[in-house]
Amino acid sequence: MGEQKKHWDATFGRVQGVYWPQFNYPPKSTAADLDIIEKKLEFHFPASYRAFAEAFGLGGEFLDRVKFLPLIRSTRTSAPPGTGSVLEDTRFYRAHTWEFEEVDWPAERALRDLRRAVVFATEPGYHEWVFDPFELTNAKRGECRIYGVDRFTDDAVTRVTVAAASFDEWLLRIDDDYNFDRDEERTEPEFPPVFKPPSAHPRPITYCRYHLPQSKSKPTVEGVALWLAWNNHTVRDLALSIRDRGQTDAFPILADALQEAGCDNADLLDSCRTGDPDIDGQWALQVLLGRAAK
Repeated sequence: MGEQKKHWDATFGRVQGVYWPQFNYPPKSTAADLDIIEKKLEFHFPASYRAFAEAFGLGGEFLDRVKFLPLIRSTRTSAPPGTGSVLEDTRFYRAHTWEFEEVDWPAERALRDLRRAVVFATEPGYHEWVFDPFELTNAKRGECRIYGVDRFTDDAVTRVTVAAASFDEWLLRIDDDYNFDRDEERTEPEFPPVFKPPSAHPRPITYCRYHLPQSKSKPTVEGVALWLAWNNHTVRDLALSIRDRGQTDAFPILADALQEAGCDNADLLDSCRTGDPDIDGQWALQVLLGRAAK
């Protein structure tokens, strides 16, 4: 029997990962990584949040707007300046003194003690989303109430409103609030983005992870031409076979052939040997074969 479906699978199926193949990406969060931060915060993350972290990775942007915090801050990624982390932002909440705006409508429940909140996402400005560890909505799965927090710096007043009852429900709320058509004029990038996983939904929830800031080193055209011609076009034929027949398991063989042909470009060799075939492999194929690589 296959793995039992989880209640968040349908929602996660709408998430479309967006990767730029010319960049390297930090590894996804592991169960051990999550356990370490849980211990530091004395808080158990919801099961759906943990599942997302392990499947998609933390640290990125939903729909080009909502910043999904990494577990800890890293200066090695492309996160915008001022983007914090789950650990850092939560510790700020716990050390801060809060003043609250009075809620005008009785249907809205407000978290009155933000020092117990766990911050996991932000929006430009002073809006954050937090877990309330004291308000469980599903004890078995560790799901808890999620609140939106608006911090108004002009009058030092904070407003808190209910956002969702679980992490996967919050994703759908983000889709409702931020998924809209953009009529921006876009230029054709040198390396088209890779969608992994792709989504067949007509309104995918795009998620772009923060990559490492330095792009891969592209070899010279002259160097590529020499490698492709080496040993009666061995490198070229291997690359074409991988591209046209989908033989991604041959990437390490391609790396060996490239090295024998004189290639010393570490990014190209690493992309073939240890990179993600769908992301780093696409970059390698396009470098070797040109834009026709698919």
